[in-house]
This record gives sequence, structure tokens and C-alpha cells, in this order.
Amino acid sequence: MVQKLIYFIIILLFLTCSPKIENKELKIHIGDLIAQKNLNFDYVEGNVIDCRNISIVYLKGDVSGDKNLNINVSVMKGNILANNVKVHILDGNILKGNNIKVNLLLGEDFTGKAEILKKIYKEIKF
Repeated sequence: MVQKLIYFIIILLFLTCSPKIENKELKIHIGDLIAQKNLNFDYVEGNVIDCRNISIVYLKGDVSGDKNLNINVSVMKGNILANNVKVHILDGNILKGNNIKVNLLLGEDFTGKAEILKKIYKEIKF
């Protein structure tokens, strides 16, 4: 009887202590982000304008505005026309702005002020 009770307790512990599997919902935004604060997105298709403390995994659009602060993007396809932007991989150009940091640039820095770790030159075809 004691042995059956021990088996029952062990089985009960395994059932209650199993790890919970969470389904992480992707945060996707289609359209412009204008004057937003303290948000995280997995995918944004649109422009980021005058935002603060925004983190985006993949951005397809431009970052612009004079009131930007602490914009972090992992992968971006578009142009930067703003201040205070950090991008890991940028497929586009830096046209305007200060305090811009890019780890890998696939485009041009027309400001000459951006901090670029590595640049890959694209071949221009006519």
C-alpha cells in the first residue's frame, strides 16, 4: 500500500511540475509609427517617425524625424533620416542624422557622421 502511495505521489509531481510551453505571439505592425513610446515589435512595415524607446526586429521602411530617441533595429530595409538610431544590418542609406550606429551597412552613408562597423559596397548596374 505504501509503495502504491509513493508511486502516486511521484506521478502527481511529474504532472504538476512539467514545464509550461508558452506560445509567443508575434507583434506585427503595418503602417507608420508616429510619436510612439516604449514599444517592442517583431515586424514593422511602415515608417518610424519621432518615436522614443522603440525596439524592432525587422523594419521595412524609413526612420525619420527630429525627436527620435533610442531606436533599436535588428534588420532594416529603408533609409535613415533621423537622430539616435542603432541598426545591426541596414540595407539602405543614411541620408541625414546624428548619433547613428550601424554594424553592417549595405548602402551609403551620405552624412559621413555615422559610426559604421562594416560596409559592403553594392555593385551598381545600369
